[in-house]
Amino acid sequence: MHGQLVYRVKVGNFLKLFVAFCLFANKLRNEEHLLPKSPFDLMVQFFLGLSVVKIVGWKIVGHVTLWDLETGWYELGTLWVDPAMRKHGVGEEIMSNLLRQRDDLRILMTTTNPIVKAMSAQLGLQKISFHDLEPKVQASTCVCSSAKMGTNDFRCCCQKDFLFKFSIKTCFVFVNKRLAKLLLLCYNSDTCQRSSVGRAVVL
Repeated sequence: MHGQLVYRVKVGNFLKLFVAFCLFANKLRNEEHLLPKSPFDLMVQFFLGLSVVKIVGWKIVGHVTLWDLETGWYELGTLWVDPAMRKHGVGEEIMSNLLRQRDDLRILMTTTNPIVKAMSAQLGLQKISFHDLEPKVQASTCVCSSAKMGTNDFRCCCQKDFLFKFSIKTCFVFVNKRLAKLLLLCYNSDTCQRSSVGRAVVL
């Protein structure tokens, strides 16, 4: 089954979607590289037009969203594909769709997942250093547990690319090429223009 990429749903399908997000949120608890999220948080993201999900029979088999860092930046995260659908291009499909829809936003992504690192490069995202981010942006994106960071101070996280010898657990930050070029010119500017979102698919 190929499934359907979904950006919005009709009111009559709200309950089906809610159940799907409840089941999905439960699965996130067992993912090593992802932070747990509540179904309510995930649904709010969806209805704000910040998520793309792939659904098969009202079961979420692929998900990605943009979390508002409240700094003028959005973080691409909660990227997940059902184990049975992995290695079939679902991750690339939902990521590329979301990046294309919301190219009006300043988007970054951090990850320790080696598969996601490789996929990000294939999709044209550019790896930069945490040094390139302002402290307020670092503070917003570095929200892992102290056990994972090895410290209570996000500035000293042992997984950051410039603080730790590169390994499979090293955390990298990516932005798309367009934003990487504009980073120095537009980072502190309020003049960046935002275009409208593309038409949504309604089920």
